Amino acid sequence: EEEAEREAAERARAIIEELEKQAQDEEDEPEPPRLQQQPEPEGPPVFAPVFVPGEATETATGSELTAEQYQASNRLRDLRQTTYIGVIEEEEPLDNKQEIVDRLPERVRVAIVGRPNVGKSTLVNTLSGEQRSITSDIAGTTRDSVDLDLKRDGQQYVLVDTAGIRKKARISDRVEQYSAMRTLRALSECDVAVVVIDATDGPNTQDTKIAGIAHEQGRGLVIAINKWDLVEKNNRTVKQFTDKVREEMKFAPYAEVVFISAKSGKRCPRIIEAVKQAARSRERRVPTSMLNKVLRRAVTKNSLPVYRGRPLKLYFAAQVGTSPPRFVLFFNFPRAVHFSYLRFLKNALREEFGYEGTDIKLVARKHSKRQLGQ
Repeated sequence: EEEAEREAAERARAIIEELEKQAQDEEDEPEPPRLQQQPEPEGPPVFAPVFVPGEATETATGSELTAEQYQASNRLRDLRQTTYIGVIEEEEPLDNKQEIVDRLPERVRVAIVGRPNVGKSTLVNTLSGEQRSITSDIAGTTRDSVDLDLKRDGQQYVLVDTAGIRKKARISDRVEQYSAMRTLRALSECDVAVVVIDATDGPNTQDTKIAGIAHEQGRGLVIAINKWDLVEKNNRTVKQFTDKVREEMKFAPYAEVVFISAKSGKRCPRIIEAVKQAARSRERRVPTSMLNKVLRRAVTKNSLPVYRGRPLKLYFAAQVGTSPPRFVLFFNFPRAVHFSYLRFLKNALREEFGYEGTDIKLVARKHSKRQLGQ
């Protein structure tokens, strides 16, 4: 069994080297011209299946292509006989969702972040049920990150109370610089970031920047609107405020917005529920057959455009990592795939598989016949 694993790893390395060579070859291709949308597809989209040899493994070299996930299989040599081009099978219901794997970390690390004096420490105390963090109306009371262990419904959490992050121009002393660095480190090490926003004066540019850092680093994201009890409300207030948050943070439509009062504890338990959902989504693995079926359905509804008089073709896709979920999609002309079409495919995956609270990454790569033994 160990020998088989070593052989699979060797095949994986060979395929990764081939993919890297393909990427270098693509650099010599001219930039694609403006794409023309195909008015009426002449035939069904091109798609090919892929065999997965068990569970994928992460590479320690930083490469995102765990080739076992999509190619390193003993059945690889038989792929030529089973590849279908331009054929769409009759749609089958996705009734095997029990195969989707969600694996929560043993301890979910949660960074409570935001501007100074938005109620981060109060929220940590409320969630933990202990007066562990010092609270004050004076901004900047918390100077260093503080870890607190929490257990809810059998799940372990580590809440990290952090110092508030001000605009760079307003950071005046070395202590505050150190505090900001510690907060950024807490963000980089967490599984899920809870960005706390003061409902009485937010969201503002700094709130958006903090959420953007979490998003860029691939952390799970929850938006907590604190001090909601201090806001005058009508039946449209929640929607209007949510729309404002979505407008400011267009990069993170997946983040749940929770309206709370950290001081009274109102709706604070919902924060833990949202964190758990985000952490679960980050670790979600989708079977390759199910993934390709969903993408095939999406391509059927919205056909790929034409590139230089030739139709773009999506051959197959595979998940190559988690935290956040990452997928590689193989096209005949990957550089001609517009980001808006990848966004469309991303939305199709969200519609089917959820991914609440986390971003998902899609990468277009060159399809190589040599990799398929053709």
